[in-house]
Amino acid sequence: MKERNPFTVTAVSTIIIAIAIAFFMLLRGNGQKNYRISVIVSNSTESRWNTLHAGLEQAAEDSDIRLNYVYTSYLDKLEDQVRLMEAEINDGSDGIITEFCDSQDTQEIIQRLSVKAPIVMINTTAEADPDVEGNHASVTPDNYEIGRAIGNELIIAYGDELGLKSMGIISGNPRQTAMQERLRGFMDVVSDRNPAITWQIPYGRDTEGQIREADQEHPADILIGLDNGSLEAAVDYVSDQGLQDKTVLFGAGCSEKLVYYIDSGLIRSMILPDDFSVGYQSLADLAGKLDNRMSVLTDRQVGYNVVHKENLFREENQNILFPIVQ
Repeated sequence: MKERNPFTVTAVSTIIIAIAIAFFMLLRGNGQKNYRISVIVSNSTESRWNTLHAGLEQAAEDSDIRLNYVYTSYLDKLEDQVRLMEAEINDGSDGIITEFCDSQDTQEIIQRLSVKAPIVMINTTAEADPDVEGNHASVTPDNYEIGRAIGNELIIAYGDELGLKSMGIISGNPRQTAMQERLRGFMDVVSDRNPAITWQIPYGRDTEGQIREADQEHPADILIGLDNGSLEAAVDYVSDQGLQDKTVLFGAGCSEKLVYYIDSGLIRSMILPDDFSVGYQSLADLAGKLDNRMSVLTDRQVGYNVVHKENLFREENQNILFPIVQ
């Protein structure tokens, strides 16, 4: 009977162990790599992203992640956004955090890119096929409830007299699921009071000009901005036209500019999404996915606050508006 060569047995065993370790490390991550995550949002240098950045940077510090903020101007074409995502992945980014400018017809894009680098969608969801490997997910506020909250603030302010008021709506980007949900929530609340909605326009490249044209033809007592850009455009229009004593603003947003106009009284009430938590949770989840390839990204929702002049400087609102990164 031929005896086994001890050297051969040892060599084979070593190879098997090495393969097993390599496979395990591939799944788990190597525990040493300083991963890079790219962040792609529209108009990336605007101050409205400051709170999101604070959350991202806190999570990056906690997870030893390198952040790359991709410079952008106004993104309104999905193909331009996809090119940026592809370029970042090809350049070595390990994960992508992005707010899609268009929520529709994104299934193939998300499936194709998330296999190369996991993706977390922020603020709005997008159409995506089921993903058993957990390579993509979303971190958003409950946008339908934000819309309802804006409507509730109008009812609190005007009660049954809301039916006597005229209203103009700047409805954000209508191609985003988030804005569709906010508008639906808002209308579900106010429709019973039968306010006169004299005009409705989307947010775009010349929103203030569109507001001016619509409002001069059909003046509105109340302007509603469903997101930060929409509400800022309403503020600019009212301020430029000297309508502060005639027009009241409600909406959703987060920028320091809007905080100023809440304090001045021009904005009666604003829904403040917790952008810090959006940033922190999206990056923390991606870091976990990169560290353990067997983990699954899951959709998450964050909260929001209702802010007006009387409670603007409460701690819970200041913590969201002006967070301190430790």
